[in-house]
Amino acid sequence: MTASKKKYGPKGSETKKWEDLIKQWKESGKSQNAFCKEKQIKPSTFSWWVRKDRKESCQLPASAPTASFVQIERLNLPGTSMSPGMGSVATDLALKLDDMDTDVQ
Repeated sequence: MTASKKKYGPKGSETKKWEDLIKQWKESGKSQNAFCKEKQIKPSTFSWWVRKDRKESCQLPASAPTASFVQIERLNLPGTSMSPGMGSVATDLALKLDDMDTDVQ
C-alpha cells in the first residue's frame, strides 16, 4: 500500500481521524450541522461516520458468550391449566358464583 492511499480499516489513519472528530462533536454539545459548519465538514459524510461508529460500538466482542435456549419443563399442577399468553389460570375455583352469599342481579 502506498503512502497516498487511505486505509479505512479499524486502525486506519482515516478512521482514527473521524473517531477523533466524533469525540470532539460529542463533547461540544453542538448539533451535527453546527459542528460540521464550524469544522467545514460535509454533514452527510460526518453523519455516515457517526452511524458507522454507532454500529461498531454496538457489536459484541468475539469473546462474548453467545445466546442459547434453555429448556424449561411445564408443570401441571392440580387445579391449573396453561393457556398461551395467559400464564397459569386456576380452573378449579373455590368460589363459584352460585355459592356466593351476595345477591347478583
